[in-house]
Amino acid sequence: MKKLSKRVRIGMIILVVVLCAGVVGVTVWLILGKANETTNEVVGENTETTGVEEVAEFVEPEFEGVSAEMIAAIRAERYYLEKNLERYAVYARDNVDLTAEEIVRNVNSNLDRTRYVDVKDADLSYGVLAMINKYNYLGNYEPDDLEYLGDGYTNGTAPYMRREAAEAFRKMADAARAEGLTLMNISGYRSYSLQDWLYKTYAAQDGYALADTYSSRPGYSEHQAGLATDINSVEVSFANTAEFRWLQEHAADYGFIMRYPDGLEYITGFSYEPWHYRYVGVESAQQIVREGLTFDEYYAYYVEK
Repeated sequence: MKKLSKRVRIGMIILVVVLCAGVVGVTVWLILGKANETTNEVVGENTETTGVEEVAEFVEPEFEGVSAEMIAAIRAERYYLEKNLERYAVYARDNVDLTAEEIVRNVNSNLDRTRYVDVKDADLSYGVLAMINKYNYLGNYEPDDLEYLGDGYTNGTAPYMRREAAEAFRKMADAARAEGLTLMNISGYRSYSLQDWLYKTYAAQDGYALADTYSSRPGYSEHQAGLATDINSVEVSFANTAEFRWLQEHAADYGFIMRYPDGLEYITGFSYEPWHYRYVGVESAQQIVREGLTFDEYYAYYVEK
């Protein structure tokens, strides 16, 4: 047989190498494609599994016993706070007869907590909007800007308020006087020791349970903050006077709100006091009145939020 030339042999060798390389490439491509399919299947399974776990974590354990419809209704409420969602759910589970609106309102007002037990220090960084109540403690705090209200504006043993509140009270009293009405502070700033004496006196007279409905324990009084005033009287009959009616219409224009409204004792923690006014500033006072809120509700949604 005639031998192939050297050039032909080299060509054949190159052809074989190219063919082998092609076979190897196709094989590798098929292997990688299969691996990718397997990986995608695993990722898909993991994604589905993760989704199930996330749903389970969302509803358990804090939302156990609360319907998805109730949670949706709570979320849709105007004064809903995301940070309170777990508290809303627990409160809803324990109070099945309440509406979503009632649940949000009550939890925002801390009714799921125990007064004088679940206590924190009052946050005075909020200035005239600081919350002082049965959950927020002042300790021995004493304002450093107390100002005498002045003759013709006060008649009692507690004639001081914080400067901003005192100025606003005088303007308000002057406006009422121009209409033939008299607004007189009969109790403004009270020290811790004075509030302690008052509370113990009332408790000795009526018992601690009843005293707690109308008198603050020492360290928990708005009077100690220098931002509250009792006007003209400490009798419910004050609500029948022309001065009271004037305050209902105009107090917010000077930054004051009636702090303990009738029928909302369960929210505020105190019985109806038509004479007790709290200074919060004009903008906040007007918004509170406009939206029909207690200061407790306003503070939760607009201040502490």
